[in-house]
Amino acid sequence: MNFFEAVQDGRNIFLTGSGGVGKSWHIHELIRLNNEKVYPFKKSIALTATTGIAALNIGGMTIHKLSGLGVYHNKNDIHKIISSEKWEEYKSRINHADIVIIDEISMLRSDSFFLLNLIFQYAQGGIDLETFKQVPNPYPFGGKQMIFVGDFLQLPPVVQSWENIVGPYCFQTTIWKSMNLVNIYLKKVFRQSDEQMISALNEVREGQCSPETKKLFMTRVGAKSDIEMISLTSLNKEADEINNQKLAEIPEEMDTFVNVRSYHSFYSSHDKAKKKLISHYFGELEALGSISVKKGARLLITSNAEDESYVNGQLATYENSGYYIDVGIDKYECMKDFFWNYDDCSPEDLGEVNYEKISDYLYLIKDENTYIMARRYYEYNRRKNLEFTPRYVLVARLDNNERVFIERETTDFIDPDIEMEDSLPALSVRQFPIKLGWAISMHKSQGQTLKQAYIDPTSIFTEGQFYVALSRVQSIEGLFLKSFPTRKIIANQEALKFYKGLDQ
Repeated sequence: MNFFEAVQDGRNIFLTGSGGVGKSWHIHELIRLNNEKVYPFKKSIALTATTGIAALNIGGMTIHKLSGLGVYHNKNDIHKIISSEKWEEYKSRINHADIVIIDEISMLRSDSFFLLNLIFQYAQGGIDLETFKQVPNPYPFGGKQMIFVGDFLQLPPVVQSWENIVGPYCFQTTIWKSMNLVNIYLKKVFRQSDEQMISALNEVREGQCSPETKKLFMTRVGAKSDIEMISLTSLNKEADEINNQKLAEIPEEMDTFVNVRSYHSFYSSHDKAKKKLISHYFGELEALGSISVKKGARLLITSNAEDESYVNGQLATYENSGYYIDVGIDKYECMKDFFWNYDDCSPEDLGEVNYEKISDYLYLIKDENTYIMARRYYEYNRRKNLEFTPRYVLVARLDNNERVFIERETTDFIDPDIEMEDSLPALSVRQFPIKLGWAISMHKSQGQTLKQAYIDPTSIFTEGQFYVALSRVQSIEGLFLKSFPTRKIIANQEALKFYKGLDQ
């Protein structure tokens, strides 16, 4: 049985495999098929992840927010959750979903998994008519169809040394074992094509390092590149230090791009509802906050262009920004003379303009004064009563020397108190899908595909971390290592036993 057949059959699923085997592709393909009504019955799918970064990458929300799990871990915390003022909100979201997907399941602690199960059971339970107390549904996750996605041999759950947790992984719980999961273990790697590298990465994933694997990776220690690449660091603070230092070294003016927020008309006159909405999505909105760059700054692109001119994980260098106009389309045809014969056609009071010709029909307006002039000219010469709304783009040059025009992407947020399937977004946020690209932490790199990367394994502190970093890179030629300490190649023994059981 393959993944899509198992979904149609209503089975609980564990979708797993090493880095680059297409786990995310399967999820996005499921969403596409569902939206296009390929299946007999369209399902309501709750798309969640265990971290905010992972949730943004897949276009969902954290499972903690959807369910009310929040910062709680202990099973006794269920009483705090079901008695909170937001319980009806959590309950409604859970019951509204036909299928719940949880990405990066490996990072959800076993105690949190147990508590999450209780939340789902209470959400789908009932009321004892004698005691008038809530009674949980006895089935795992209340009988909801669950799809868990991830690799337990990558990053583990975060458990402090003083916490008394026996068996930190979800698969070590009785609930996991009782769910009759269909295990879909993907093994064909698409991220890398070199069989020698794939074999070496599989060894590292399992905590092994043969002489051949060590020899292969040692060839990349101290290797040099003519291209400035992204650094993968063990700690967030190391990545922040590198990015801030590199940005400060550039002797150019700072360009800051704030996000563009559009609220549903209801929130314009209801401040309380608006504040509640902002509070609810605080973490996601922070991740979509202001972006500051300078000309020459390195960027990591975090999304795919509709025309495939750039893809998630590509590195680029920031050049400038401006308004992108295509005079070849009907709406802006009247602007041809503005760009083609400016000296002859413009009113005397318009003054000098600052724009760049990209092609015969494409132009980039590079400053606000020129934008104002172009708008005035358009409004005077337009044939129809259409507004002047050229696309605002960020201009960057990819490492293959191709120039790309990155547009803001829209992320929609639904009011959690409104559970209508076809309801309009309460808030839409538009922001450029970029990050400073000199360095990111290994944890934040999980899910990324990189052409080149410099890896500093000095401060690696947990199992699977070295594997996650190494497996982000598409080829051995794109890998650059500060060192290759084999003692940092560690796999969790319980996770290894778990996967050996899946192979039997």
